[in-house]
Amino acid sequence: MESHIQELLFKHSCIVVPGFGAFMAHTAPAAHDTGANQLHPPKKTLSFHPRLNHDDGLLVQHLLKGKVSSSAEAKEQIQATVEEWKSTLESGNALFLEGLGSLKKSALERIEFEAEVHSNYLPSSFGLSAIEVLPKNQAKAAPVHESNERSFQLTTAEEIEEDEAGILPWLKYASMILLLISVTLTAFYFYNQDQKKNRLAQQEANDAIANYVQQETFYESSLIELPPVEVKVEKFHVMAGAFRIQENATRKIAELRAKGYDSQYLGKNQYNLHQVTYGGFENPKDAKKFLSLIQESENADAWILAKNQ
Repeated sequence: MESHIQELLFKHSCIVVPGFGAFMAHTAPAAHDTGANQLHPPKKTLSFHPRLNHDDGLLVQHLLKGKVSSSAEAKEQIQATVEEWKSTLESGNALFLEGLGSLKKSALERIEFEAEVHSNYLPSSFGLSAIEVLPKNQAKAAPVHESNERSFQLTTAEEIEEDEAGILPWLKYASMILLLISVTLTAFYFYNQDQKKNRLAQQEANDAIANYVQQETFYESSLIELPPVEVKVEKFHVMAGAFRIQENATRKIAELRAKGYDSQYLGKNQYNLHQVTYGGFENPKDAKKFLSLIQESENADAWILAKNQ
């Protein structure tokens, strides 16, 4: 079952396993790991939401493309897998899902998810791996010898050969690093091109979700800064509510994040209310699908808000 979920994550941002929960994918930019001196390419980060477990048909349809002959058989396979997964968690053991991560039950009977760090489901970053970046302060300094006497030293042929043997490996490593950097920059270029195409497609999709979307255009950006909250502006937002008092908005964000949602603060709207989201999406179809899940299991009054980037 894990392999089917992995294949779907390359094309979709929300994969629901009926009766178990949903795996959500959020696009993250390239990052520099200063501790390991590595540059990581853009990727999709995963989160798990056990309350979003209503069958949306996506996983069943994907199973039908394989060796499964009917929807009933596909649902039986999913149910059997879910029962096996739940049994593992109920026994107090950690459940490891290859390519996705591990889940376990906490002392408070909540399911905790730790994503697999080496998996990347962003198509534009496929095949890219982290590259090592050496800081400037690691450059070798030549030893300095102080002497009051003037000395002369003859360099032998053997010493020259040893010096050359020490330099050649460094030249090889330097050429490999330059090659990796050029490949990464090329991948970033195509990633930016894909993002432009996605923005054009999202603009065309606005009419298709007109019944759910409220349009806002800000000509003056004056977002209120909340120290504990990181402000993100994305294209399509599934809204949790709008509050007149800023402290209530901050409290709601903390509550939703404790449940595993990627909740964000969007500032004030035209009615001077502080806006809070369940999460944001670049693809309007993913936003509409997530909205349906939220309305069924969490908040029937949730809606979609589209903001121009």
